[in-house]
Amino acid sequence: MLNRLFLFILYFSIPSSFLYSQNETNKPYFIITKDGNEYIGNVEIETDIDVTLRLRNKERVVVPKDDIELFEPVTEDNFLRGKYVHPNRFASHYLLGSSAIGTGKDQLLFNTFYGTFWTLDYGITDNYSIGMSSDIIGMPLLLNGQANYKVGNQMYFGATATAGWMSWADPSVYFGYGGIKLTNGSRSNNYTISGGYFSLSSSANLGTSRPNNVSLGDFGYVNFSAMKRYTKNIYGSSEVWILKSLYLKQSLYMINLGMKVVRHNHSAWTFFISTAVLYESRRNNINILPIPCISWSRKFGEEIN
Repeated sequence: MLNRLFLFILYFSIPSSFLYSQNETNKPYFIITKDGNEYIGNVEIETDIDVTLRLRNKERVVVPKDDIELFEPVTEDNFLRGKYVHPNRFASHYLLGSSAIGTGKDQLLFNTFYGTFWTLDYGITDNYSIGMSSDIIGMPLLLNGQANYKVGNQMYFGATATAGWMSWADPSVYFGYGGIKLTNGSRSNNYTISGGYFSLSSSANLGTSRPNNVSLGDFGYVNFSAMKRYTKNIYGSSEVWILKSLYLKQSLYMINLGMKVVRHNHSAWTFFISTAVLYESRRNNINILPIPCISWSRKFGEEIN
């Protein structure tokens, strides 16, 4: 059952970048004029005064540069069914997981689940970002940092680390997390494979001069996430998480399916079903819990090109 569902998720989220190809030496361009006209074609002549395009029907059109609102090459991120679309400003996140595509320099991303738990990420540069996570009463309080690098034409490598307290009322319980990830694809259609380790510990002072560290849980994990653009404003997304206890004979599987609806290119609603499957090999017991989830995101900063 789980194997079939995983194969369905893979099919559902295959990035169309595998199907998208373009001759780099003859790349078409978009021109959108100030009065709303759109043209797609190859640049034949460009001067300081105007641009001459050869359209797909072989017709030539000359557009004065003073009338041009937007002039940029056609890519998978801005082209959908023959029309110009804004690039995805939320490419750094899926449903619960994140990609190796960075937040972006001087970009601020706010995200909240059910209006209670929230995360905040700020791009210091195109490669580095910092952030924090908490809820409306400050429990837990986590700080994080990320490094993301473009290592190929559509390949990104990232590393992330998070640490903090599960409760400001009891700072003896703390959380640590670290992982690496590899993303392939465009901002609109991509997939990410990641893995890492996280630990929940307690520092309890039992009357000695030094605290005693007690592990409350240590887990290794692997994750597969994917995103695919279906319409101008709707992205499908899926995730598979496998978490394995390093000491207990327990495994947690999470399968998430949902969609992200972008509005006005600066905010987005995300709706998904998260299905948790807990397997205890010691008792050969399986527990399944589906959870409906809703989150809202807001991006601040200049729009990417």
